[in-house]
Amino acid sequence: MSDRSPLSPRQEAFCRYLARGASAAAAARAAGYSPVTARQQGARLMAQPEIRRRAWQIRADHEQGLWQDQQRIIDALQQLYYKARDDGDLRTALRCIEAEARVVGILPDRPLAMERAAPPVDKYATEPGPGMPDGDPEALLGISCYGEPGPTPGPTPWTDVDES
Repeated sequence: MSDRSPLSPRQEAFCRYLARGASAAAAARAAGYSPVTARQQGARLMAQPEIRRRAWQIRADHEQGLWQDQQRIIDALQQLYYKARDDGDLRTALRCIEAEARVVGILPDRPLAMERAAPPVDKYATEPGPGMPDGDPEALLGISCYGEPGPTPGPTPWTDVDES
């Protein structure tokens, strides 16, 4: 780094707001700079390499923490998946697969059309309901989880559901 002193508390706050995704002007206002000159202050601060470097470092540290949290969640879901699969609890196993797919960003957080079109589930049922395939829950998705070969998906009750 340069011979300059460490960042001031306001500069550090600017970097933290910037790392969270704020614009330079918004970060300057949030860090306590004058709202009247926030745009110019933000531009001036962004011109300083140590400011940009610190904001990047804060963002990278945050993303590393998120990645570690994501890995812990995935590990727990995999353990639950294997236990549910071994116990024959196919609904729970499928929910683990769905939850992991959401954690890694494969499935969106909003309900899919197939979830809206699926028949109501009897929460006390122990057997698959009408239209629900027997066997491995991975067959429902037609994917292989955890490095095992996946089956070919067959027709499902929601294949002709309109996504609109």
